Amino acid sequence: MRSLRMRQYLLRLSNVWSQASRSPDIWIFDQAYIQAVSSISLVQPSMTDESIVALLQTAPQADIVFRVDAPINDIEMRLGRRRRNIGGFGRLFEETTVGIREHAALAQRIEKLLQRLDRQVVALNSVDETFEENIGIAERATLNAFTSHTRQIM
Repeated sequence: MRSLRMRQYLLRLSNVWSQASRSPDIWIFDQAYIQAVSSISLVQPSMTDESIVALLQTAPQADIVFRVDAPINDIEMRLGRRRRNIGGFGRLFEETTVGIREHAALAQRIEKLLQRLDRQVVALNSVDETFEENIGIAERATLNAFTSHTRQIM
């Protein structure tokens, strides 16, 4: 079931990514290929950094990766609400092999590996006090990437 779900996700993502790569517009993908790398890494916990880097290198490269940190308690609350809303049938398709803390640790690991590959990673925080500041950071990074991308096309 996991393999089928991953194949379907990657097929849909690849089709949309291909369409976006031919467009001059800004496209925002929620998680995209990094989520696929993360999912593969979570079910193969013995993967080395070099193996993860190899996966990251085979995936199409985003202009910017935004990593949004949220308190573990907030994530647990949102996931609990989501599980209740999707019902019993939907929960059959949910991935429950690891906990939120393992996901958070892997996200930090992947961020460091992306930086090692000289990929632009912008870390943001969802805590209320910094929300406005984070919007400004994301906006500036997006505009810089768009300007750089536009120059490359011309």
